[in-house]
Amino acid sequence: MRHLELACPAGREPTLPAWLSAAHLDPVAFWKQSAPELVDQASGAPRSAVFEWYTLFHEFAARHATGQRPCFSDYSPAAGFHPQSYTTLTADARKLAQAWKSQGVKPGTTVCICVGLTPTYVTCLLAAWWCGAVVCWVPPEGREFVLNAVDALLQVVVDEAEEEPEAGIRLLVVCGARAKPWLQKRKDVELLPWEVPSWQPLTSTDEPYRYQADEVAARFFSEVCLGAEAPSALTAEQLYFGALRDGQLVLGLKPGLSLAAPGFNGLQYGTMLVLACLATGAHYVEVGASELGDGKIVLGGQVNILGVTPALRTLLLDLPDIPPSAALTLWFRDLVEDTDTRAWGRFGSLMARAKVPGINCWGNSAAGGSILFSPRCPNPIAAGSWVSPGLPCERVEPNGTTMPALADVALLSFNAKWVGEPGVRAGLQVAALGQPVVSHADGSDTWVTNLGSHRCGRVLPERHMEKLLLRSFPGTVRAAVLVALPTHGGSLRNRVVLLVYVWPGQGGTLPAGALLEMLQTEFGSERAPDKVEVLELNPLLVDPSEDDAVIDRAGCASQYTSGVVWEKARAAVFRQLAIVAREVVRIRASKARAHASKGDA
Repeated sequence: MRHLELACPAGREPTLPAWLSAAHLDPVAFWKQSAPELVDQASGAPRSAVFEWYTLFHEFAARHATGQRPCFSDYSPAAGFHPQSYTTLTADARKLAQAWKSQGVKPGTTVCICVGLTPTYVTCLLAAWWCGAVVCWVPPEGREFVLNAVDALLQVVVDEAEEEPEAGIRLLVVCGARAKPWLQKRKDVELLPWEVPSWQPLTSTDEPYRYQADEVAARFFSEVCLGAEAPSALTAEQLYFGALRDGQLVLGLKPGLSLAAPGFNGLQYGTMLVLACLATGAHYVEVGASELGDGKIVLGGQVNILGVTPALRTLLLDLPDIPPSAALTLWFRDLVEDTDTRAWGRFGSLMARAKVPGINCWGNSAAGGSILFSPRCPNPIAAGSWVSPGLPCERVEPNGTTMPALADVALLSFNAKWVGEPGVRAGLQVAALGQPVVSHADGSDTWVTNLGSHRCGRVLPERHMEKLLLRSFPGTVRAAVLVALPTHGGSLRNRVVLLVYVWPGQGGTLPAGALLEMLQTEFGSERAPDKVEVLELNPLLVDPSEDDAVIDRAGCASQYTSGVVWEKARAAVFRQLAIVAREVVRIRASKARAHASKGDA
């Protein structure tokens, strides 16, 4: 299991290790052989029966609570780093769990945590697992984003209970000061406290909950797959095995080592990286992208393993003199965040001179951790990307079928099931994994892209954006369509444009800049488009003869990228057609009202 820590020699192509190839062919055998070893390698004594049941509270926290070993640190420019120990967070989580139990949190209860990536999040996560709850994290990154996520999670709870919300189902939510005004007045939401009750004593007879291997312990939202609106379920076994794999095999985490990934997408990577640290007894350091300053704080000895975004890469490359950091042992980057090989090559050379290797990584918290990764090497840009060990996947033709791949280029299909002990366990949900494309040549995988993605491998919430605009500007906005435009140069990062179709004469009332600012506020900058175009034109319809015709989104996007929309906007005939369409809508609405009143009579 130590193979992945061996660096790929400079100038040589990486070769897929035999044991990793075997792990892809038979995930069952891989986990049966490696899982007990991975569990034992973490610090402290385990209290779970592998393949049978898992005490997540103990494995992710209590087994590492010796002395003042740091667990989670957050940073502010004014106060610096503020570490919290495993001992402190474990005790706080136990107290909070007792307070939650008195409010009805029990095994199987869904608890939505709507706070930032802070020690409070870790405390709430552990408290939920002490109670046996199913946890879901929704970062408070915009009112509309949070409300949509809560609605989707509540629908899952209702569907599982096979009851209606009116029957008394309420979603238990932990929310901080930012999200509280958005949720406190909802009748289908009950707020749980996040403050640890310092006055409450710990009861020695209370024991943390034991999850069965195939029991759902978490539901996380995914942004990497088109149409993935409901949160994906993860069993206790998937959570724990994924965290151990990422912590020990992919990232090489050990007790006392620290990890930071400033600027990485929180919803996609946050929980994945935190759990990798918690499972191995390592130390997670949360530094916001806006708090980096000149970038030297991540090289000052506080961080051993560093996630590097394009922004941080540029920041460090622009430094006149990068101080040597004896603490830094590994850096990693998101495979789809940016593909500027020239800039990454410069950064890789800089790190190579400091004898710090790097890796590629692409994963998703909703998938239980990493999906693709590369071996350690001086310049990971040239390294092949391999499927993470233990993932039940198959290579299939990228033609919409599930037939085995006939050539090197293939989609990864994660519909396979794997057999654990005892019984059959379902594989990961497709919605959590996206549609990764790899080319398989000479025994090595090479990452290509993620189908259906809009920007950085993540799909923006087009339907929710349109719904918000229609609700906010009734009688003005007709439709909203997202278009992804690949950029030029070394980077293949998509530029996303939102086309907002409005009725004739209404364009001046909706400035594009104001709409963009609104979307950034309501959904967070990660989910907002790069640009908004307001068009006083008719959107293309699938069947214009229908009263409630469906928007032809692919056609609208095609007309924009081909320049047809640009030509239409400058031709008077198309503006006149939009005016005619408005009159047709008015006539149809008038007839519908007359018909309804005649029926009432």
